[in-house]
Amino acid sequence: MRGDGPSLPGRIFAVARRRQTYAQLLYVLVSFPVGIAVFVALVTVLAVGAGMAVTVVGIPLLVAAMYGWCVVADLERVLSNLMLRSEIRPLPFARERGAPWVWPRLRQRWANPYTWRSVVFVALRLPVATAAFVVVAATLGTAVNLLISPATYWIGEGNDVIAWRIDTLVEALIGAAVGAALIFPALHVVNLTAWGMRNLNEFLLQSPEAGAGEELPGSLERAAVTTLLWPGLLEARHHEALARARTLQFRAWAGHTALYLVTMLALVVINGATTPERWWALWPAWGWGIALALHTGYYLGGHLGGHAATYLMSVLGFFVIDTLYTDRSWFYWPMMGWGIVVAAHAYAVFGFSRIRSTPALVARTSSGGDDGWRPTPAAGIVVDEPMRMVRVDGEPIEATPREFELLALLTGNPGRPFSREELLDRIWKDDYEVTDRTIDTHVQRLRKKLGPRAEAIQTVWGIGYRYQP
Repeated sequence: MRGDGPSLPGRIFAVARRRQTYAQLLYVLVSFPVGIAVFVALVTVLAVGAGMAVTVVGIPLLVAAMYGWCVVADLERVLSNLMLRSEIRPLPFARERGAPWVWPRLRQRWANPYTWRSVVFVALRLPVATAAFVVVAATLGTAVNLLISPATYWIGEGNDVIAWRIDTLVEALIGAAVGAALIFPALHVVNLTAWGMRNLNEFLLQSPEAGAGEELPGSLERAAVTTLLWPGLLEARHHEALARARTLQFRAWAGHTALYLVTMLALVVINGATTPERWWALWPAWGWGIALALHTGYYLGGHLGGHAATYLMSVLGFFVIDTLYTDRSWFYWPMMGWGIVVAAHAYAVFGFSRIRSTPALVARTSSGGDDGWRPTPAAGIVVDEPMRMVRVDGEPIEATPREFELLALLTGNPGRPFSREELLDRIWKDDYEVTDRTIDTHVQRLRKKLGPRAEAIQTVWGIGYRYQP
């Protein structure tokens, strides 16, 4: 067991200040719409392909579906590793050679058991995501609903929580107090739900250990990590190392904006020429405008900027709909509820995240500490945190997410001994099935992968481990 550590109340309330809690909450919430989209797309392509299998068109659709669900599973693996801190290795498709449509390549993909494990994962994605969403909505949603009772009372709408009708100020204040108390157990339910999803992901997608000389994760992994770590133009413009990333982000945003403007112009012309008395073009303009607002906010301010811009564009549309088409002001409900989530996102980013002034694509040397950023050296252990890569004497090695975080923590504090308890609390945090032996196992694996540099991770007898370059 972990031994001496934070008190039980400390562990209960600490869940609210951990960034990982909100990453896991975001994963659970996003999994529901993503699961619906993936399931519908998979069923549609398979149904159309099977129905047209006797024609020339059906077979390519089925082949595309087979490759498609493998790509989706690999993308989900990356997101699970980044947001749930799972340790799923790349799916073993790297050995396949030849064009995707030639028979030898198709036969390899068809015979690979991970092709079928991937389709099982994609098929289960929707029911699992639905169940997780229901659990989180019933717990955290109820707590938030109670918490905003004073606001709903002030508006004059009242509030219904299960069988409790809150329509007095005293009840609203009591409801807010109960909601505030329930936030913490609800966040623990979020972590427990994410823990279950992470274990299911690892069970379905975990691939064998990479053999000697096997390729590291390719462009999919690097592109996903780079996308998730984009800090926004407002911060990235100060770093020359992000010049290429800035160019790529601008091209993507400019292309999206141009396509939107051209399409909307065409729709307005068609609308004006056919049905000028009814401007239906406003609906696709608003719907696609939400996606463009997300992209624009992300381009300017990273993930928080994208979230805030999506909120503003959506709420603007809600306000217009509420004003023009309804007699009851329901507009305030999504505005307040979603506004609380945006505020929590901002609080998590600015209050709890480890803000770095360092650019992505610049490696941190093992002896430089958190602020010792410099070009990648040719020898030694190099931990590139933005790109999630480790190099030993210039050669990349494969490390699981937990191995990477453990090595990053040790190399970032050279000479400092870390106890097993501290390592568990800083890296594993909300995991529900970890022991001191977990650290020893990961250190053994790291030493094996570091090869001639294995001695840099030293055992401090009676305490734990330290990194000594």
